[in-house]
Amino acid sequence: MNWSKNKFFAMLAATACLSFGSLAQAGDDGNEPPPGNETVEYRGDVTFEGGTLNDTFPTTVEGDNVRYMLVVKNGCQPDEPPPDGTGGPTCPHPADEITVVLNGKTFKFQRELRREGVPVALNPVGGDANTVDAFISAGKIGDGFRFVVLAIEPSDTAVGGVDVLAYAFAGEQNDNFLSMHNPGRTPIFYRVLYFNKDGSVAGRTTVLRIPPKATDIQEIGQLAGINNIAWTDGAIHIKWASPRWNSLVTKMIEVNRVFINGERVVRNGRELELESFGPRPLNPVEYDDVSGGQTK
Repeated sequence: MNWSKNKFFAMLAATACLSFGSLAQAGDDGNEPPPGNETVEYRGDVTFEGGTLNDTFPTTVEGDNVRYMLVVKNGCQPDEPPPDGTGGPTCPHPADEITVVLNGKTFKFQRELRREGVPVALNPVGGDANTVDAFISAGKIGDGFRFVVLAIEPSDTAVGGVDVLAYAFAGEQNDNFLSMHNPGRTPIFYRVLYFNKDGSVAGRTTVLRIPPKATDIQEIGQLAGINNIAWTDGAIHIKWASPRWNSLVTKMIEVNRVFINGERVVRNGRELELESFGPRPLNPVEYDDVSGGQTK
């Protein structure tokens, strides 16, 4: 296929939008609550014998940074204490399938998932009460599960991480496009660290910034040149930091080109695998090393 440069970049941008659209919510909300202050908005216990739980509850916490999570625990270990610590229900067996309907939206959980958390939406504080229906949709006598609806206010602790590409190389007929998406509500600052193939450090870039809900695309060979880093091949580390809870979604696409009638055109491409470590809390020294002390 004879692709022009403009057509390739249009394809790459469209691919990034489609890919990151499905990943952004997972990165932003995840299936585990971010570290912060948790408020229990509702707690429920369901058994097979008890049938369907029908209830309502108010929302007590809201704000721009507040997230709501439905966390379900299917069964428990035989030696685990009851949920209230004293005199609560005995330990149930896990059910084959659990159904929770929160404000009209249905969530199903299978037996294999002993503890699962999913992001949910609640009604505004002072507005209509939230409705919840919960039941065991497949199970037997003795089965049971517990669940809570949490309001989570992320802490002000800075977080960051590193994404690692084990090997890449730059050449006249080879481009490596690094796409990075910020799904959160605070900026992400990052530096790209280049290693030679013998493991020594070739250099690192200046501080780069990704605005909230934005995507940045860099060609790593060109980026090395702009930062006066003499690099041809080796590992790549993307070190990032954000002033509040956040995550970074990365994708690397290697593009091979050939010369046809004097023009470089795309011959083929493939996605390179990066391994992500983080997010995790950063101390002030770690944060400043990546961000240069920037917060906005």
